Amino acid sequence: MCQFARYIGIDYSGAETPDSRLRGLRVFMMAEGDSDALEVPSQTNGANKWNRRELSEWLGKILSEKVPTIVGIDHAFSFPQEYFQRHRIPHCWDKFLDDFCDHWPTDQVGASIYHMRRSGDPKIEARTGDISWKRQTEMGNSAKSVFHFDVPGQVATSTHAGLPFLRGLRRRLRDVNYVHFWPFDGWEIPHDTSCIVEAYPRLYVDDYEVDSSFTRDKRDAYATAMWMRDADQKGCLIKALNPDLPDDVKHITSYEGWILGANWPEDASTKRTRYVEQETRKNDERTNSGDLKMSRDTSAINKKAARGETTRPGYINENGQVTIRNTGIPGNHYNQKIYQIACSRCGLNYGANGCDIFERKCPRCGDGEEGIPFCNGSSGCFTGAKNCGEVPIGRFSMCVSRKS
Repeated sequence: MCQFARYIGIDYSGAETPDSRLRGLRVFMMAEGDSDALEVPSQTNGANKWNRRELSEWLGKILSEKVPTIVGIDHAFSFPQEYFQRHRIPHCWDKFLDDFCDHWPTDQVGASIYHMRRSGDPKIEARTGDISWKRQTEMGNSAKSVFHFDVPGQVATSTHAGLPFLRGLRRRLRDVNYVHFWPFDGWEIPHDTSCIVEAYPRLYVDDYEVDSSFTRDKRDAYATAMWMRDADQKGCLIKALNPDLPDDVKHITSYEGWILGANWPEDASTKRTRYVEQETRKNDERTNSGDLKMSRDTSAINKKAARGETTRPGYINENGQVTIRNTGIPGNHYNQKIYQIACSRCGLNYGANGCDIFERKCPRCGDGEEGIPFCNGSSGCFTGAKNCGEVPIGRFSMCVSRKS
């Protein structure tokens, strides 16, 4: 028996303004027993294209009906954890939406993502991100960063345009206890409940042949609706709604969100862990020293690489820099602490602000900025300099200047 009675696939568009009629904004819908998904036209007489505002109002009406419906929308529902850390946003999806809409009011009349990005508005500039930042759900597929604008296949524009309307829907449906925003309201969707999920059509389109007259936007919306219905009928939709994720990843996705049908990228994690183990083994051979050990077993730490937050011991950024520990010492950025970082290539240890770990490069072998100096009890002080003496510590080495 199917969990839902109605399936809606939406290929979103962030072009122009909220009230512009857009060719790229497509909606397909089908019922449990239908043989094919059909396109839903604009509900405005005389109009053959949707706009974002009208679509949001229509969805509000559809989801207010007591018909269990699943809606898949093709844009990101949240941002990566680095964004939360950089801008000191609580790990709460509702607070994220409120903060984003305060800085990016893209649902206002006449608002254009293109012009807002080029406006120089300090409120907008205060809420930007880096194209290297990806959510956990994007690590195992070709999905682009939500901050990667102006490239083919990007979702940055549609995401920035769609988030305020998502918040509007959530507020409008707040008193309707049979609408579930997945996975922020939980991974389990109660019986006879409708839900809104983040869709990624590239995961579904290869399963369906479409008419040659279909545009890419039509194809994506059609495939999303069809895949959700077929998965529900086969009994595998419930598995897609409850993916097998490590506990720490599941915690992060409670505010980052998750793509329906995406799997945890075990291959990516394995490759990254294997890389770190190879590099640390080289450092073992290079230093040929086992008499001094770090306070934590680095091999155990490396097994957690790529799964934890950037400040969690064992996190490894894309430049091979490993988080060792929080020193508890104030950093040189507001409300930041200094973290001990180790380079997995040359073994250098140095200090960095917690908010900078994700993009740090080694000061010695990676042409990165010098680290933040800090003292480490009786062992000395980490100078953070590019060129300094080093003391072997197990698999790594400390760049230190001895206290007198």
